[in-house]
Amino acid sequence: MKVFNVSFFKRSFISSLVILIFSINLSFAKEPFSSDIQGSSMVKEDKSTSEMFIVVIDPGHGGDNDGAVGPTGLKEKDITLKISEMLKEFIKERSGAKVILTREKDEFPSIDERTYVANNNESDIFISIHTDADFDPKKKGFALFYFDPDYRNINLRLLKKKDKGIILWDNVQLKFINKSRILAEAIKKSIDEQDFSENTWIKKAPISILKGARMPAIMITVGYISNPEEEMRLKDVVYLTRIAEAIYKGLEKYRERDKEDETPKG
Repeated sequence: MKVFNVSFFKRSFISSLVILIFSINLSFAKEPFSSDIQGSSMVKEDKSTSEMFIVVIDPGHGGDNDGAVGPTGLKEKDITLKISEMLKEFIKERSGAKVILTREKDEFPSIDERTYVANNNESDIFISIHTDADFDPKKKGFALFYFDPDYRNINLRLLKKKDKGIILWDNVQLKFINKSRILAEAIKKSIDEQDFSENTWIKKAPISILKGARMPAIMITVGYISNPEEEMRLKDVVYLTRIAEAIYKGLEKYRERDKEDETPKG
């Protein structure tokens, strides 16, 4: 008879709630002022030329917020930071773009602070890295999310019809939804080429950390840490390196397509 680890499922339930609260915030958000932000990663780095491409990577959770926790105790916050650091190196070494992390150690910037880093540094791309978790220990796969405003009530739709020149700060991502979707598709294609999982989805959701970003922005979940097999893979540095490289290659696919779209025809 199969024996279930009750304490693990309690932890998974709590972890899932943490992810839900962290990612989906239905309250109106506003851009924090620079005086509210502390830490070196929050300081604006000037673009030396107009051609400089800047990527901001957000390692999910951190500090007292572990995120999801696997059956053997592997913490989401540690995985997200490792992958983000690897991705940063791939981008810097192979493309020469500037890369900024929203956190570089075990700390927990708020959602507003993370988005502020991207906006204040005039980032071209914002990518938030996470893992997933579920009560079902067999559930597995990757997912890429871009912002979905459809959860908003009728007041937003009426506002847009009444004055198309007004975009609430909470919904600034509306302008970039199409490019965010294209970015998700490019990275999904690269992930699929690596055969990490037979399940890789692109989803729309009211992700709080994405809604205030003034650039194409997505969130990636790199497997279910609640799945014992996937948790074991996430402990492997080589596996994490492959994930980071796949995300980098997808980002390059997006940049190539974006340049083609901007090239004058004729």
